Amino acid sequence: MWNGKPVGDIVTSEYQNKEVPIMEKKMLAMLLGISMVTMSLAGCSRQASDTSSEKAKESVSEAESAEAEQTDAGDVEQAAEEIKDPLGKYEEEITLRGAWGNSGAAVFYPGHEGHESAEDNMYITAYQEELGINVVYDWISEDGEAYKTKWNLAMAQNNLPDFGVVDSNIYMALRDGGLIMDMSEVFEQYASDTYKEWLDADGGIARSYVTEDGKMYGLPFAGSQPDTVQLIYIRQDWLDQLGLEVPATIDELVDVAQAFVDSKLGGEHTYGIAFCDNYGDYDLSYRGFLAGYGVYLNGWQLEDGKVVYGTTRDANKEALLKLQEMYQNGLIAEDFSVSPKETVKESIAAGEVGILYGTFWNGTGTQEAKEMNPDAEWVIAEVPTVDGSPAQGFASASSSNFIFVNKDCEHPEAVMKIMNLHIDKLNNEDPEVVAYYGTHEAPEGEGNVECQHYHAFMGNNVNKPWKNLNRYLGVQEILETGNTEGYTADVVNNYNSVKEYMETGNMDCFFQYMVFGPEGTFSIINKMKEEGRITADVYSACPTETMIDKKDLLDEALMAAVYKVIMGEDISVYEKAVEDWYKNGGQIMTDEVNAWYASNH
Repeated sequence: MWNGKPVGDIVTSEYQNKEVPIMEKKMLAMLLGISMVTMSLAGCSRQASDTSSEKAKESVSEAESAEAEQTDAGDVEQAAEEIKDPLGKYEEEITLRGAWGNSGAAVFYPGHEGHESAEDNMYITAYQEELGINVVYDWISEDGEAYKTKWNLAMAQNNLPDFGVVDSNIYMALRDGGLIMDMSEVFEQYASDTYKEWLDADGGIARSYVTEDGKMYGLPFAGSQPDTVQLIYIRQDWLDQLGLEVPATIDELVDVAQAFVDSKLGGEHTYGIAFCDNYGDYDLSYRGFLAGYGVYLNGWQLEDGKVVYGTTRDANKEALLKLQEMYQNGLIAEDFSVSPKETVKESIAAGEVGILYGTFWNGTGTQEAKEMNPDAEWVIAEVPTVDGSPAQGFASASSSNFIFVNKDCEHPEAVMKIMNLHIDKLNNEDPEVVAYYGTHEAPEGEGNVECQHYHAFMGNNVNKPWKNLNRYLGVQEILETGNTEGYTADVVNNYNSVKEYMETGNMDCFFQYMVFGPEGTFSIINKMKEEGRITADVYSACPTETMIDKKDLLDEALMAAVYKVIMGEDISVYEKAVEDWYKNGGQIMTDEVNAWYASNH
């Protein structure tokens, strides 16, 4: 399901290589006398046409004048079409002012070409050489909070850059202030076929975040939102030792965890299930456990035709009481509430944990456990449910970042071209192109570090919905046929890693095997998708003002009550917290979401 509707039709065969039609570059001889390359060509064409017409009237007959005017207008119209090449290069270099913040993925190595700095790297060079765009930054920040502060200051001083990536709060402030350009026409004219196709593939969710009154303000990120369903990872070798099966119900899950602990399969400090201190994390949290009760933690879901906040539903009470029982019986670490993910990961790696929840990408500690104990085998399964019925997968559809384009930007189409370039480089059919612009190892002598190449402000945020699932499907086809022809570089690269692990056990390929292997995480997600058991957050719009002002604090108070109940306090503590959540702003948010839903469905 996608926003309450089946999403099975979203998946396509995009893991196979397809030619993306890009307008052929032609000589721009017809542009002689028109010294500009902007989106106002239509207006300039009228001016050029009028000027030519007047000159013609001075020297030719009326019929000849009409013919000259028609020819000139046709030339300019043809020029306008050519300049709208999604990857077309400007004849004269233009400059765009931007802002850049490092999420931590980009690492630079001064003295190594392509890795020098945020201002001097492979992407900056590509902008210049391939597009004729010189990108300069008003500010560069290595700290997320400092980056946000810079945006707030720029708004206050009315000195905003031409473009940049912003979070939802800053985006809404910019949009409410009338500072973001309506990119609707620019998008239709300049967006590559690939980018348009990706935004269509999610059913319009990504576009909805940046659309108001039919206008697209700034640009959206397409993403693989359906991938975030929760799965369960279990030590298969422990199950085998005790003659147990993968649990299908919550009660069976508890019995398996109890058996692991009682048998001390992980030593004196064996824990049945690993949980960390971050209740809402997508890894090692209770998100997956609650999904077994039909609860979408921190998400909006439909109940009896109304939109409700998952964390406040009555089903939470039954789940919390079961967790309380598990905690009292020692199936959960006593200090879980103050144990960060990295600490829990160490316990998993040490072989002390038999069960954990996570997403497709994050079976935290499983590889380390395998490296420390080659006999450790993990099986991946759907989350157990109360009655053993097939699990419902909840997937986040929230867009956390947006591409701001200044309403006064002289060349908004240039921002669109940069987006097209990133998509082309990171999803190219040529493995060498993908390798150069994608992930890399540190240059020799700089330490054994693997990091992402500089992605400026958008590259690593752009994905086609279900892209990873399509990768999995492609890998399975190649495993079956042995033929890699016609597949994109990323599919072939993942196939090579899966094949390498299956044949040699090379731990460098363990992650790819656990994700894209025959029994990897996407074998489960694919089955759930085919059966229509994946739903996205019902609310797919930017946060309301009430959410921005109150939601985080209200959720923190609610989570504090949840922890108290798990650790032994009466369920009334949670019930009172839910009442307070609604009383102090939650009801307003719920009403806002239902009003939005009613007007959009």
